[in-house]
Amino acid sequence: MERYIGSDVHATSTTFCVLSAKGKLVRSDVVETNGQARVEYLKLIPGNLHLCIDEGLCSQWLVEILSPYVAEILVYRARWTPGPKNDAIDARGLAEKIRTGTVGRPVYKDPRRFTALRLYAHTYAKVTQDVARTKIRLKSLLRGRGIPCSGEAVYSIKTREAIIRKLPEAIATAAEILGLELDRLREIKTEAEKIMVRESHRHKISRILETAPGMGPIRVAQLLPVVITPHRFRTKRPFWAYCGFGVVVRSSSDWILADDGWVRTKLNRTRGLNREYNHTLKAIFKAAATTIIVHTQSHPLKDDYQRLLRNGTKPTLAKVTLARKIAAIVLAMWKREERYRPEIYRQAMPSEAMNRN
Repeated sequence: MERYIGSDVHATSTTFCVLSAKGKLVRSDVVETNGQARVEYLKLIPGNLHLCIDEGLCSQWLVEILSPYVAEILVYRARWTPGPKNDAIDARGLAEKIRTGTVGRPVYKDPRRFTALRLYAHTYAKVTQDVARTKIRLKSLLRGRGIPCSGEAVYSIKTREAIIRKLPEAIATAAEILGLELDRLREIKTEAEKIMVRESHRHKISRILETAPGMGPIRVAQLLPVVITPHRFRTKRPFWAYCGFGVVVRSSSDWILADDGWVRTKLNRTRGLNREYNHTLKAIFKAAATTIIVHTQSHPLKDDYQRLLRNGTKPTLAKVTLARKIAAIVLAMWKREERYRPEIYRQAMPSEAMNRN
């Protein structure tokens, strides 16, 4: 007996909708939002359970606690649709999607791997954002008083104290508070980084991926809990799409009526990168490309980058091509579980069609 369940989750309540294999409504209930209540509810439903939940803040947690009690669990990324909306409608819609197999591409979740590292990497990213915001606020305050503060010097304690002594009392106090906040956040960021990297090094693959061009302990630690396993991607092209480097070609009015029937027209097709991607991965590989371009004196990938520039490719597109190459190298290294060896991975960077536009 198959049962298809949709779950609409909120902070205080969770609405469940249970359908039979033929789509008949079996039951619809509202349960308190806590792990034990949800588990007890699923235990009351007989048969093979197929559960579909929305992607959201609690989705990773729900997959972790509910996976042992269902035959299948899918996470669906909802899209806006017109029409009436409430919890019961949303829950039934999720149940229908898993019953009819129209979830499409579910959001990948694996609660068994990199659980702790995922939390540490998320915390490190948030602390890094807080540091950047505090720096912006401090500079904004000083620039508002006509004080030039370009560069990084203003963030040092000695330079900041010299500037604060020249300010009126109220402004000086505000600048001092922001400076103290920045100093403390830097300490927290350093500690968060140590914890994240230490957890990353508990996994053998992290040491291997750190040898990839432009990759280091921090980038690898952020990469692992996002990708989880390289075998999700059959080739490098779906991985490029997931990283935001997939080339998308758009055209319109492709056919015209000729004497011998409908034929394709020769049109200028718009090329660009895909818009649905993982932002963390794109930032990691573009930063790795920047490291190769700016901070290396001699490297095969940098030679390829210079070759693209000489051939007339725009620097931004050449950088994207370099990032695509690094992503492909990392994926291959991870699948083979072998360290980076230039003689194996040294290939001329492909001339992407988008680079010629």
